Amino acid sequence: MDLPTLLEGWHELHQKANYGTLSVIALQRESSMYYETKLLGLCGAIEALHKGFHPKSLDYRERCVALAQ
Repeated sequence: MDLPTLLEGWHELHQKANYGTLSVIALQRESSMYYETKLLGLCGAIEALHKGFHPKSLDYRERCVALAQ
């Protein structure tokens, strides 16, 4: 693999997954949250990651079904 292709792929992955991944990591490290609140935050972060990788316009229900699969 040549360097321009590698850098382009890294940039695309960074744009799609950076904030969702950082949110998941931050929520996992947080120790003062209630478990229910942490679970809700993780679900939101995972949904954001899924939306970044699959940007086609799905409504909320369709996105949840796709995540479950």
